[in-house]
Amino acid sequence: MSGHVDKEYGFDRLFEAVVYFPEKVHAIVKEDPDIVFCENYAGETVLQFFSMEGRDDIVGLLLDMGARADEWAVYFACGPAHVSTVAILLAAGAEPDCEACSRELTAWGVPRKSESK
Repeated sequence: MSGHVDKEYGFDRLFEAVVYFPEKVHAIVKEDPDIVFCENYAGETVLQFFSMEGRDDIVGLLLDMGARADEWAVYFACGPAHVSTVAILLAAGAEPDCEACSRELTAWGVPRKSESK
């Protein structure tokens, strides 16, 4: 990545496009391919944010645009148990931290396998 002049601005620009103007996302990413790696004030990418929201449509779009499925996106999707989002990320090559995901699921009230009997 060549670096982005203002990563938070890039996050906001891409975030607004995927929410309000999805038809413009392709042009925005073509103009600035690194925008998919921009982060907000908390260090989250747009992909990670929408993974946490379980927005499979947006997650798929961002992956198609070159965003990387990473362990954090999977972790964020695990918390609220967005199973379909986790599946999309895993299919895109994400390598999750299984122990961290397990702790996150437990924190959200999803019982571990040994507790579900």
